[in-house]
Amino acid sequence: MTPSKEWYRRTMKRALCSLGLVGFSLGSASLAQARDVAVTTTAELNAAISAAQPGDVIILGNGTYASTGASCSAVGTQAAPIVVRAATPLGAKIEFNALEGFKVSGAYWTFDGLDIQGVCPVDDDCEHAFHVFGAADHFTLINSRVRDFNAQLKVNIGTVNGNIVAPNAGFIGYNELSDTRPRNTGNPVTKLNIDGGDDWIVRGNYLHDGTKAGGNQTSYLAFMKSGGKRGVMERNLAICAKDDQTSATRIGLSLGGGGTGGQFCPP
Repeated sequence: MTPSKEWYRRTMKRALCSLGLVGFSLGSASLAQARDVAVTTTAELNAAISAAQPGDVIILGNGTYASTGASCSAVGTQAAPIVVRAATPLGAKIEFNALEGFKVSGAYWTFDGLDIQGVCPVDDDCEHAFHVFGAADHFTLINSRVRDFNAQLKVNIGTVNGNIVAPNAGFIGYNELSDTRPRNTGNPVTKLNIDGGDDWIVRGNYLHDGTKAGGNQTSYLAFMKSGGKRGVMERNLAICAKDDQTSATRIGLSLGGGGTGGQFCPP
């Protein structure tokens, strides 16, 4: 059964309360202005994302969506975020054959209940399921399963109107993030690669089996670094080698490990 708008209002309110966004409102006035956009094909999904407006709730019907990536550049607001969610939790599977899946540069985007998998024939070609950069503040990923990318989430600085900025106040909660096999790449392998930005929260996630088979064979399940402040990791379950027993160096959760070149840090 498709969740009702009232169910969704309550669910989002609980998630946002956990972030301390006490001023956030999903009352009847804001809901009346929002659009529910139902999609059942990849073309419809891409069109809905391209035409997104503050307050839109893009609802994916059950099924598989084969995608080469989508740019999420529209800007939501605290009172009217842009939401991309599955009608049935994990019922919508997005298969990305793309260097980057969702490229998020706008603020207040939420992704909820999606099943996302990288299917590139060459692992170097599936870098990021989500690339969150620049002014993409208040990005949220919840209740989702994301597999088989070098980085399920990549966060880093960007240039906006000639100024270097980093996305702040993201929330990653209650997701499963893993790989089904070792990554055959010399590129960085980190399931949550939060490379700059303040006030990120990583809470209640299940992270496992992120192995780098190439290069230095050193991988991370999650890290925060590059000058970000006030980051929080809490109540996550990190199992470096649950199903994959390949010999390699795996690091679970890291704050600052590995360092960052100065040119990649916010001012």
